[in-house]
Amino acid sequence: MIYLIRHGQTALNAARVVQHPDTPLDAIGVQQAERLGARMAEVGLTRILSSDYPRARRTAAALDATGTIPTELTPLLRERDLGALDGHPYAGVEHQFFGPDHDPPGGEAWPAFLARVARAWAHVGSVARGGTERVAVVTHGLVIRALTELHLTYGDDATQPVRFRNTSVTIIDPTPPWTVRLSACARHLEQGLATKQQRHSGRRHRTPGSRSALYLARPPRATRFSGGTMTTTRRLATGLVALGWIPTLAFIGAHWVGDTHAAAQARTPIKVTRMFTGPDNQTHAEEYDVPLGELRGATELSETVDVTSLQFRRTSLDYDLPFHTAPRRQYVITLSGESEVEFGDGTKVRLYPGHILLAEDTTGQGHISRAIGTEDRISLFIPLADE
Repeated sequence: MIYLIRHGQTALNAARVVQHPDTPLDAIGVQQAERLGARMAEVGLTRILSSDYPRARRTAAALDATGTIPTELTPLLRERDLGALDGHPYAGVEHQFFGPDHDPPGGEAWPAFLARVARAWAHVGSVARGGTERVAVVTHGLVIRALTELHLTYGDDATQPVRFRNTSVTIIDPTPPWTVRLSACARHLEQGLATKQQRHSGRRHRTPGSRSALYLARPPRATRFSGGTMTTTRRLATGLVALGWIPTLAFIGAHWVGDTHAAAQARTPIKVTRMFTGPDNQTHAEEYDVPLGELRGATELSETVDVTSLQFRRTSLDYDLPFHTAPRRQYVITLSGESEVEFGDGTKVRLYPGHILLAEDTTGQGHISRAIGTEDRISLFIPLADE
């Protein structure tokens, strides 16, 4: 397998300032690298490829506590040279980092950058040797973004993230089409079991209206989803209304109307099935109710959960994936159709319209996913933000 890794944090990262080549890790970045090293020790790496910039070199060094893993430092994995932008705050210049329309003054032209990234990935593929090696690739944010957009393939259970956190790990098949199996995972940075359990149950405090927040709220009345000749936008909106509860997305700002008297009478709990990896390395499931605040008028709101993106997905009746882990912590919300997940002990969980799944089994044996029923399944994937 190939383990694509972004370097640890630097002071300029944290300050959102364009970095110089010789920028080192800061104290937090060193700690991140050490936690990454402890996580990757379980993998049994056989090769390490790294950018030769200090922040990447120091991160790569943490992967080899014994000093016995063959390590190659290569300029092919350097960050894009942003020339005269070095030392400038991101604000006002960030649009010049990535894309064909802007070449930074005195920096690396867009075609040259893409050509270098292509050469870098060809070299990674040759080192991986079709799966005979377990290779860590330590590089930089723009390089990883170029790889994910131009060279890697995201399968049914992987979502391309909005950003790659420092020391996040992306696991990739070692042969074409370079399928991503786990995307931008930074679980090694999570703090403490108590905090983790709070996050599982969605009880962390978030300021209402904050950016990238997801509200889970119950509507006054469910509406049946049906097909027909509706526009795509109306289909998606109607699919959301089909749930016995509604995920109200703060960044969409939807408003729901209906029989408020009936809503007050129903008091239907919002239930979430959490899928997680147990100490036995097997996937298990538990169910919990989402806590709601005081009823105000016809509405009850949960506290907010930070998310990174949102993706609608349609799967056919041919959908049948063997054992696999969740690519990252994410909500999976079934809008229409059905599927099921099966665990190693034979337990099955049915995903039906209105069902909320919190997938957190990012390690271990994982689970089987398959279509059931008589129609395509439409679902909503919502990756959670890392802490």
